[in-house]
Amino acid sequence: MRLIGTLVLATLALGSFGFAEDKKEPAEKSPVGTFKRSAGDLALTITLKKDHKLDFIVVAGEASGTLECKYTMDKEGAVKCEVENFIKKGDFPVTKEKGYKFSFKMETKKTAIVLSNFDGDDVDEAAKKAIEGEYVAETK
Repeated sequence: MRLIGTLVLATLALGSFGFAEDKKEPAEKSPVGTFKRSAGDLALTITLKKDHKLDFIVVAGEASGTLECKYTMDKEGAVKCEVENFIKKGDFPVTKEKGYKFSFKMETKKTAIVLSNFDGDDVDEAAKKAIEGEYVAETK
């Protein structure tokens, strides 16, 4: 009886090692903080929050647009965002509805993030060039 019990325990122990090997690698850990960039007359800010939330703010003079989003990021740095709320101030020329989706690739550096490959409906090349680039971490 002891031999059977020992064999069952050994089988379970070996089986659990197999399950551990099958686990997928976790998604890339996203930085948390506020990152800023200037592009011509635009001031762009990305605030990455816990629980995969981010705010993307574009300020043009007295006007601004804030996209409050949820996002996912894979281990290669591909970020997919979905707008949960859009806040427009002044005569900001753009409005995005809840559910609007956009994506980009994000590279994390020591004190900055770099956005590239921005993709979203109705976003022209000039806007992509303004959005893409290095965002420096805000220091407090």
